[in-house]
Amino acid sequence: MAKRILSAVILSVLVLLLSACSPETLGSLNDLSKDSSSSQPVNSVEQGIKENSDTGKSSSENSKTESVKSEQSSANRQTDNKIISKDKAKSIAFKHAGVKSADVYDFEIDLDRDYGEVSYEIEFRSAKIEYEYDIHAYSGEILKAEKDGLDIRNKSDSAESLKTRDEVKNIALNHAGLKADKVYDLEIELDRDNGKETYEIEFKSGRTEYKYDIDAKTGKILKSHKEIDD
Repeated sequence: MAKRILSAVILSVLVLLLSACSPETLGSLNDLSKDSSSSQPVNSVEQGIKENSDTGKSSSENSKTESVKSEQSSANRQTDNKIISKDKAKSIAFKHAGVKSADVYDFEIDLDRDYGEVSYEIEFRSAKIEYEYDIHAYSGEILKAEKDGLDIRNKSDSAESLKTRDEVKNIALNHAGLKADKVYDLEIELDRDNGKETYEIEFKSGRTEYKYDIDAKTGKILKSHKEIDD
């Protein structure tokens, strides 16, 4: 019974308080309630913007760091790979060709940069044989090796077993029955036709002209001809 009386009293007090409030006061209370309910989403939006900004900043910083690392790595590779000297490149070519420096003449060497590939281009002669080499400027690898126009980069190449010019000259002179001091206008050319190497030899003695085709590997006389000039 006492509880009912207390509840009735409290309710009466609340009614009196509400009736005493002006409409402006009630409006302010409603606005305050709305502001309180909407303040949390605003804060959430602001926090999300801040987090996105921090994420973007972190991503940008990571990108810059990776770029710097990449540039440093590239610079380190360039520093580690040093170009070999001209003397080193020359030594590689001479060793591969099997010639001595004292026997070489008409020597030329140039550093060439072609499509990002850096190499030494080397040309020289030895015993009347022309050699051409391309040596990689960093590794020293033989990129090209030619002997009188024939590829000899692979040491097992058949060109390594070819007869020398002096050998085929002697073969032709012996066949003609002549000595070296009796001939003039001597010409020797190495020709490669359909994978077959042949020495073409021409010389004169007196009024007679001689022509020979000799197998560059075996030294066999493939063709011989002599003609007397009128």
